[in-house]
Amino acid sequence: MNVDRVRTTQLTGTVSPIYDHDGIVLYNADAFAFLPAIADDYQAVVTDPPYGTGWTSGGVDARGSGTRSKDHTASSIATYEKPEWDVWNTSWIHIVDAYKPVAIFCPDRVLHTLAAIRPTYRLRYYVKTMARPAWRGLDSVTVEPIFISPGPRYSKEACHLIADNGSRGAGKSKLHPCQKPVNVLSWILRGCCHPDHTVLDPFAGSGTTLLAARDMGRRAIGIERDEKYCKIIVQRLSQRPLFV
Repeated sequence: MNVDRVRTTQLTGTVSPIYDHDGIVLYNADAFAFLPAIADDYQAVVTDPPYGTGWTSGGVDARGSGTRSKDHTASSIATYEKPEWDVWNTSWIHIVDAYKPVAIFCPDRVLHTLAAIRPTYRLRYYVKTMARPAWRGLDSVTVEPIFISPGPRYSKEACHLIADNGSRGAGKSKLHPCQKPVNVLSWILRGCCHPDHTVLDPFAGSGTTLLAARDMGRRAIGIERDEKYCKIIVQRLSQRPLFV
């Protein structure tokens, strides 16, 4: 597939997938508008919704040259123009049937909002090896909760996982400001989703959920609004693993 030609195709009011192979389907669409159209196509949700993507994992300033940022003052943050979509928004959760399991990466400050929507839940924790530097007197963010509701368990693994969240400095490269390690998504898929279920990631980003599902032989659907990241997802999915 020529990823330079990845695009959204409107056909009689529907969106045609830009990738459909090995049980993995990708749509270039806005999740809030498109979710109702695929309500019957998935049985579980695993996602990292957009919030705070101006700062990457590893404490790297997404506005700058890719070096680790040390100036986390109010004035430096004010120079970053926050995209209109880069806000915590729970309205999409109401579109998902209440009986379908969800696993949502989130900041701890919003756990109460998720618990108000889905009061039956449990938590897992992704522990980052390269935390964002502390600023404004706050602690450094080293742990990211994963809110899981209604909370079925499909594996007996630990409730926390330490993983390298990487850096854009020192010669390393990140494909997305908030890219998650593949092994973190594999851990979530094993523990929170039935192997026979199709998993939806409505905010696919760089496609790590889809990649993890593909490598595990599972079915998954991704939705990503940004064509740039859709191209990245297709590129990643086109690179076959050496061993499965």
